[in-house]
Amino acid sequence: MKKIMYLLCCLAAGAAHAQSNYQPSTVVTTGSDTLRGWIDYKEWDQNPVSFKFADNPEGRNPRVYTVKEVAAFTIKDKDYFERAVVSKSMDKTEPLEELSLGADRSTVQDTLWLRLEYTGRRLRLYGYQDRLKTRYYMREKESPVYTELAYRRYYTDGASGARKLVTDYHYREQLMTIAGKIRGLNTATLSEMLYTTEYSEKSLGRVIAFINGNEKPVRASRAKSKWEYYAGLALTGSRASYSGTHELANNASSRLSCLPGVSAGVDFLANPYVKKVLVRLDLSLSMAQADISKPMGIDGNGYIKHRFDQYNIALSPMFIYNLYNKEQLKLNLGAGLSFNYAIYSNNVYEQKYNLGGPGGSYNYKESVKMEPAWLGIPVRAGLILRRHIDIYVQYHVITSTVASFADHSIGIQSFRVGVNYLLP
Repeated sequence: MKKIMYLLCCLAAGAAHAQSNYQPSTVVTTGSDTLRGWIDYKEWDQNPVSFKFADNPEGRNPRVYTVKEVAAFTIKDKDYFERAVVSKSMDKTEPLEELSLGADRSTVQDTLWLRLEYTGRRLRLYGYQDRLKTRYYMREKESPVYTELAYRRYYTDGASGARKLVTDYHYREQLMTIAGKIRGLNTATLSEMLYTTEYSEKSLGRVIAFINGNEKPVRASRAKSKWEYYAGLALTGSRASYSGTHELANNASSRLSCLPGVSAGVDFLANPYVKKVLVRLDLSLSMAQADISKPMGIDGNGYIKHRFDQYNIALSPMFIYNLYNKEQLKLNLGAGLSFNYAIYSNNVYEQKYNLGGPGGSYNYKESVKMEPAWLGIPVRAGLILRRHIDIYVQYHVITSTVASFADHSIGIQSFRVGVNYLLP
């Protein structure tokens, strides 16, 4: 099992160096030329400062473009960026321990690519994220001016000397001012809406939609859901063992149990088009049949053994990263934390052996107290074929035992080989 995991890891790591993700795109240069080709579309947690562009889908002989050369570019049906000269705020909004004392209103002028989030006939919303923070900008459709929606957090000295956290929602006033210029807009309804509008893409999008006269926000791009669902079957191999000073902790044999199971869950995709990083919440049902035994007695015909059946429900949040990330093939590694709840049956601990002499036999049975809740760390390697077939192997590192006593404990090592079907 460990050899399989190692080989998959090496294969994925080696393939990662050659990966790219060229998507059909259009580029408008600062000289007003329009280029059609393919852009290497990355995860871009932060707004890009450059990109690779090729005239072929394989990405042969790409050219690197920067903000100095490109006025706007579109990744077909996915993303749109446009060049803008903006005033960029430089204050921090998190973490709390790094906020300024008093409002920091420092700004810098910068030329960059803004990501178009929502559009409409009156107002557009843009997003910009760098290492410092996320900022949102608005622009009236016929105006060349991009205005940052101001959001600040800072401390002030209170009357008692204790510092007070202040949150300045100035962006709400800015949006109300823009709306006030539009004849026939219900500003009373907007005012009520703005009172609960957070500084987020989704919340600001609702306001932009209202100002634009739309019933719901109109996404400029990236309309694909960030959530995907799956279900699958698995074969779980498990082996129980004793540790400590118990007789079954030394030279005992433990039978490998291989039984079927099922799993289902949901994936959150950082970027649903790139699908390089995802957070998975997995719910699985598996079974194990433990059989630990050791010969005992002077004639060797006796034994000590412990048998039990385990029915286990596991909820596992996991982080999965696609090291090789093509449309038709992805190779990934993942790890997480598994919260397990188990039900036990046929739980019998038995000792039966000959002590020697007349009546020198020993026969004893009992039910062992097993823990229903335990923790594990799932580590997986897998591949995704043709966007829907997820094949994986997964090993569970034990962090807690299923039974614990003063001088010994019982643990279960397990691995899973499974296939999931990913729903779009």
